[in-house]
Amino acid sequence: MAASVGDAAAAAGAEAQAAEVEVTVLTLAGEPLVVVSLPSSSTVLDLKQAIATRCGHLVEVQQLTYKESALNDSKQTLTECGLEGNVAVTLLVRGIDVDLHIERLRAKGSLTEAEDIKLLCAMAEKIFLKEPSLLQLEPPLVISGNLVGCADQLHHIFDTFGDPAASQHLFLGNYVNRGHRAVETLTLLLLYKKKYPERIHLLRGKFETLSLSRIYGFYDECKKKELSVRIWKEFVRVFNSMPICALVQERILCVPSGLSPFLQSLDDLRKIHRPTDIPDHGLLCDLLFAYYDDHVRGWEDGDKSIEMCFGLDVVEEFLTKNGLEKMCCSPRVLEEGKEARLGDRLLQVFTASNYCGEFDNRGAVLLLDEHLEHKFVTHDLPWQERGR
Repeated sequence: MAASVGDAAAAAGAEAQAAEVEVTVLTLAGEPLVVVSLPSSSTVLDLKQAIATRCGHLVEVQQLTYKESALNDSKQTLTECGLEGNVAVTLLVRGIDVDLHIERLRAKGSLTEAEDIKLLCAMAEKIFLKEPSLLQLEPPLVISGNLVGCADQLHHIFDTFGDPAASQHLFLGNYVNRGHRAVETLTLLLLYKKKYPERIHLLRGKFETLSLSRIYGFYDECKKKELSVRIWKEFVRVFNSMPICALVQERILCVPSGLSPFLQSLDDLRKIHRPTDIPDHGLLCDLLFAYYDDHVRGWEDGDKSIEMCFGLDVVEEFLTKNGLEKMCCSPRVLEEGKEARLGDRLLQVFTASNYCGEFDNRGAVLLLDEHLEHKFVTHDLPWQERGR
């Protein structure tokens, strides 16, 4: 008798597990948007992911209500929320006022709210992951190197050369750490990326990693500005999704820092899978950490264990082998903010002037016209941050 009772209970449990809930998702106007069928044991998060797959709305932007009660706990099952049989839920798609936040940050005013930053990060991650690891770009371009939290110098670039509404921009990475306004710097760039995804291009630098953003200031800045560790982790997700390199008109290769002994062809760049963290060695590590050295031929170990350095012979061989004219990168501080080697085949640009308040370097941007003629424009701005 006990066995039959146990069997009946197990059967009932299995039946409940297998039962499906048919959820009709309604707009605020009460119009059906999509119908989703899920096992009753599915969670609210599962429901949101199904809606995202069917409708394209990110999980992070979805607010669901059932009988005027918000479905906030993503770990709750549909049964626990009272969703059984055929039910209807209402979907509100949250958004952010991109123009308003750009206006605020361009006026060097208040910081974007934490919840909006979280939503912006989710949107940016989705945009980046739709792009290839090796971007294919056409000139003209304004190319900027390391900014390292210098929001004022970013404003100078947009004021001088036009924001993405007027000019196409390529940034070579290293947006955070060092400076005290890295959150504002990166947030403004992501807002522009959301508004003009084809007009602004953001590569990933070595500071856009979990470990270095944790050590060199960005993590502490997020906490200081009351954004919490959770928001820092959202930024790290964005870092892991960013493209790595850019190819301009099939003739100029732009990388964050350097080449790699593991890099033989452009196809090696196209095959880089994202999202990804940065390993301690290999192709992806070298692209973000390796650097050119005047005194080196071939490859040698760099100043730090994770770094490699290479000579002009490596650059010339790679460019010639792959039918490229030039390479552009932003590996290290440059006294004049710019440097050209190998008959202008290797172009280096460093944008943050007076780096960390300890160097007397100028900053520079690189302009490429429609004919791929290049021109450096330098500036000498103070290492100045306006705190929150």
